[in-house]
Amino acid sequence: MKAAVVGLGVGRSHAEAYHQLAEAELVAVCDTRAERLDPIAARYGCRAYRSFDEVLANPEIALVSIATPHPSHAELAIRAMRAGKHVIVEKPMTINLVDADRMIATARETGRMLATIFQRRFWPAALKVRRAIDEGRIGRPVLGQCALSWWRPEGYYRRDAWRGRWDTEGGGVLVNQAIHAIDMFQWFMGEPEEVVGRWTNQTHPYLEVEDTAATIIRFVGGALGVLSATTSARISQHRITIHGSLGHSVGVIEEPEGAVGYNDVWTIPGEEGVPRASLADHIERGEYIYRSGRYEGVDRSDPAKDQCWPTDYEFKAPAYPNYHARQIADVIAAIREGRRPLVDGVEGRKSVAILLAIYESQRTGQPVSVREPAAASR
Repeated sequence: MKAAVVGLGVGRSHAEAYHQLAEAELVAVCDTRAERLDPIAARYGCRAYRSFDEVLANPEIALVSIATPHPSHAELAIRAMRAGKHVIVEKPMTINLVDADRMIATARETGRMLATIFQRRFWPAALKVRRAIDEGRIGRPVLGQCALSWWRPEGYYRRDAWRGRWDTEGGGVLVNQAIHAIDMFQWFMGEPEEVVGRWTNQTHPYLEVEDTAATIIRFVGGALGVLSATTSARISQHRITIHGSLGHSVGVIEEPEGAVGYNDVWTIPGEEGVPRASLADHIERGEYIYRSGRYEGVDRSDPAKDQCWPTDYEFKAPAYPNYHARQIADVIAAIREGRRPLVDGVEGRKSVAILLAIYESQRTGQPVSVREPAAASR
C-alpha cells in the first residue's frame, strides 16, 4: 500500500515504519521545513512535498500518516479522507471532542479508515496484560494504578514554539506525555464513567500548561483507577498495575522512558516467575522505541544530571520492526480485511474524552461524567 507522511518531527518514526514494512511503500513525505523534509526524502528515495495539497492530489497515495502538531489533526485528516485516503493520526487524535466526532463521522461517510497511533499497545508485555484480563485470569479489574514520572527541561519546550501553550498544544503533561498512559489504562480497565481530576504547574513557570496532574477515575461496573503524571521528576517510569477481583495483579512498566515495556507485576498462581523473567529479558535485549538525546552521556549515579532508573537496563538497539510499524501493519491488514484495527478513531477518542474531563473537573471543582463528555475546556 502506497503511503505518505505529513509532518516530520515524530513523523520520522512513521517514515521508518513504512520503510520496514513489506506491505507498504513510502512514496512521499511532506513538511514545511526544508531542513526536515529534504534529508528524509533523500534517505527513503521518495517525493518531497511542501504542501499538503500535493499529497491529496497524488492518486497513488492510499494511506496518509498525519504527524503534525495535534491541533491541526482534524482538518488535515478530514481533507485526506474526503480525498479518498485512509488516515493514521499521531496521538492525541485531537484536543477537543467536537473535532474527534467530526473525524469519526467523516470516516463513516467516506468509508475510509481512521486510526490513531498508540503503538505501546503492541508491546508483548501490554498484550500479555490485556490477554490475562480478557481471559478472566485475574477476575474483573477492581483497582488500577497508573503513574508516569518523566523529566522535561526548559530546552525541550524552547525547541518547538508550539509546545507548552493552550492554543497550540492544548495542554501539558496530560496531552503530550501521559496520553499513552491514559490510553493503555482505559484499554485495560474498561469504559470510564466519571473523573475527578486536578492539575498544577509546579516546576515550569515559563509554561501556560500543567506539568503535574492526579486523577481518580470510576469505571462502569464500579472499578476505580488512580492516575498521576508529571514532567517534574527525574525518576523515569511509566507503570500500570491492575488488581483483579480474584486477588491477582498484573502490570506493565516502561522504565526508562522510551524503553520497550516489561511485566513488573504478575501474581497469577503458577505464573509468579513472570516478572523476574520479563525483567531479565528486558535488560538482555535493551530494546527501545526511541532514545532521546536526554540519555546521551548520562551519569546514572547522579540523578541531578538527568533522568535515572533503578535497574541495569541500557539502551542497546531499537526494536525491529519498530512499534509504529507493528501498528501500521495492523491498520493495513484491517483495510484489506474490512475489519476494525486495534486503535481506530473511536478508540483514539477515548483518551481525549478522559483528559478533557480532567481539565473540566479542575475548572469546576466537581466530578465530570466521561460517558457524557464535557466540552473542551481547561
